[in-house]
Amino acid sequence: MDDRLAIDGKLQKKVVTESIDKFDILQLKSKGERIDIFMLALAIGVKEGTRTKSTSSNGFVLETTAKGKDLAISLITSVALQELLKENKENLINNPEIVYGIAEEYANTGLLFLDNLFTDITKTNVDDVLYELIEMMDTKFDVISKEL
Repeated sequence: MDDRLAIDGKLQKKVVTESIDKFDILQLKSKGERIDIFMLALAIGVKEGTRTKSTSSNGFVLETTAKGKDLAISLITSVALQELLKENKENLINNPEIVYGIAEEYANTGLLFLDNLFTDITKTNVDDVLYELIEMMDTKFDVISKEL
């Protein structure tokens, strides 16, 4: 749909509803907007470098909400432009269906990553999960700082 960003319906139920919302992981429990969840998943997907198509698409973020959030649409568009440039199809950057489709596929990949991270979350202490995320970021920072 051109008026909203979508994600895979199964991932929305399993990762967003049953993990992020239920346990308020990363304090991303939204007030119905969900743009922060989408952008986090998009960033993780881009970092992973793969796109995952939806098996069943569910509307997730209204376009008006994304446009109202600082930089969200700009970041989504820049990710799509990078992909389109790889295929010499940058002329398609004005097509919201294509731009949003690329972002949605990266977000699906990010949600799959989070799903693996939150495996058996009901049996895990949420503080332990947050500590593990912080530890992962700290390790990554050490690697990056040594490269500089």
